[in-house]
Amino acid sequence: QLALSEYILKGALEKQLRRLRRIYYNKSLLLCEELKKGIPDCNIKLYESSLTVELSVDKSIKSEEICSAALKSGIKLSLAVSPS
Repeated sequence: QLALSEYILKGALEKQLRRLRRIYYNKSLLLCEELKKGIPDCNIKLYESSLTVELSVDKSIKSEEICSAALKSGIKLSLAVSPS
C-alpha cells in the first residue's frame, strides 16, 4: 500500500493512465479504419473509453457475412443483438 501511495502521489499513476489512454485510442482508431475497409456499409461508434466499438449494419446483412468480412481484415467479432 505504501508503494502504491507513493506511485500515486508522485503522479506516476496518472502519467501511466494518460499513456495507456493514448495507446488504446490509437488502437481503436485503427480498428475502426479496418472495420470500414472490411464492411464499408456500416456505422461505427467509438465509445469514450476507446475500448468499446459499436458496429451497426443493415439488418438484411447476415451476421455470418459481417464476421467473415471482418475476419478477412484480421478482426474477430463477438455478436451482440440490440434490443431494438
